[in-house]
Amino acid sequence: MKKISKACFSPRRKIKIGLPKGLLWYKYHRFWEVFFKELGAEVVKSSDTNKKIVEEGTKKSVDELCIPVKIFFGSCLDLIDKCDWIFIPRYWIIDRKSITCPKLITLPDTAIMIIRKKILTTTINIKRKPIFLSFFFLGLKLKKNPLKVIQAYRAAIRAQEMNETYLEKEFQKKLASPLLTVAVVGHEYNIYDNYINQELISEIEKQNVNIITSDLVPQSLSDTYLKEKPFIYWSYEREIIGTAYWALSAKKISGLILISSFNCGPDSLLHEQLLLEDSKKPILSILVDESTSKETVKTRIEAFLEMLKRKGQIINT
Repeated sequence: MKKISKACFSPRRKIKIGLPKGLLWYKYHRFWEVFFKELGAEVVKSSDTNKKIVEEGTKKSVDELCIPVKIFFGSCLDLIDKCDWIFIPRYWIIDRKSITCPKLITLPDTAIMIIRKKILTTTINIKRKPIFLSFFFLGLKLKKNPLKVIQAYRAAIRAQEMNETYLEKEFQKKLASPLLTVAVVGHEYNIYDNYINQELISEIEKQNVNIITSDLVPQSLSDTYLKEKPFIYWSYEREIIGTAYWALSAKKISGLILISSFNCGPDSLLHEQLLLEDSKKPILSILVDESTSKETVKTRIEAFLEMLKRKGQIINT
């Protein structure tokens, strides 16, 4: 990473840190935002995913990349004239048994070649050093007092923990719902980016159906259902498939919706593994890319939910 210019730290202005709204932003943005704000920086987020972001990101990408990565690059381009630095961390090893997807490991390297903009980065590899030290040294690069960096990290951890507490409460609330319930399983960026999934969640909610998304399921529950299953080498994909195993076993869940990106190797292997499961529970697989239309998603969702409702009526008669 290039040395940060002292001009960025003029007492008359705050340094502006850009956060692209893509990939792991959906999982860690609360942590990142609080950390940088506590250090006195101004956080600038990219625009919500739109046609221009997709087109610009696609132009700068090779065809083999999945659409979430293309959107990430487009989001970086959206930030070029809005901030001093773009924060692109390298999440590599977050647990000792697996690694993250190669696209996440190489993200800072590929991004710098595409956007030609100053990048602020840190490497998360718990086999080399704790996550705290990764952000502690990042804070020191921003010319901040060590004590302030520690305080910023603690505040960021509290923000992340508060969100996890909220998700746990939401999970229990969803379990208590009397409505027909489906599980929507996939990466957060596929579930919550409405441009990628063509408003899949809202289309389900329009049908008066209860939704449990994979990020709501506690990690401990997901890990329980991974036991005695084929080992998955990718960290975030392990979380996803553990949730899917739980959904296939839970009586509360009437059907499972898998959402993944075209050209995503890890996701394709997960889907094949799930389809081999000896489960009678209906599974709908939705594969998204640049050409996915809202009408296609809407039609498939309506047909799947109608089938689940009819199946429930037959069982109850």
